[in-house]
Amino acid sequence: MAPEGSRKAPDKIRSGFYHIAKAAHLPIVMFSFDYDIKTIHILGIYHLTGDYEYDLEKIYQYYEGKFSAKNPEWVAKPLQKLLKKD
Repeated sequence: MAPEGSRKAPDKIRSGFYHIAKAAHLPIVMFSFDYDIKTIHILGIYHLTGDYEYDLEKIYQYYEGKFSAKNPEWVAKPLQKLLKKD
């Protein structure tokens, strides 16, 4: 889980989750919170390729339109464009 935990939108996604999964040779289990309907969605499992930029783009694809936030302005800037539309 890679929580942002901030009251302002960070400019980038923190990468610790990626480096831990890579070092442990584990896939990333992706899930999202949908604040609007108070639901957790299990989005899938992603096996890393070792190319951080490529993997991050593939991971973003899982999240597009599948989450909402109580305070969307606090969501990390790269994820804001992926928020669920009304």
